[in-house]
Amino acid sequence: MPNPGWLKTEIATIMSSAKYVYTIADNHAQTVQVCIDRLHELGANEQLKVLTGRLQKLAVRAEPGDLTKELRPARAHRHRLRQ
Repeated sequence: MPNPGWLKTEIATIMSSAKYVYTIADNHAQTVQVCIDRLHELGANEQLKVLTGRLQKLAVRAEPGDLTKELRPARAHRHRLRQ
């Protein structure tokens, strides 16, 4: 019979990782917010339009649910950028 504490440990590890990743994302979101404010001050409307489109796509991806299929193109895109 498996150790009953094993599941609690696994869940705690997953949640801990989620909290850590969330903290990173939250810090970056604050940075993006400051950049948006500065772009407004500079009157950089073209850059704001591009950024708006990107942020809208991110907002869709941030919705809870299974995005396994939707994430594949982004990972492939990142891989192409590194090459």
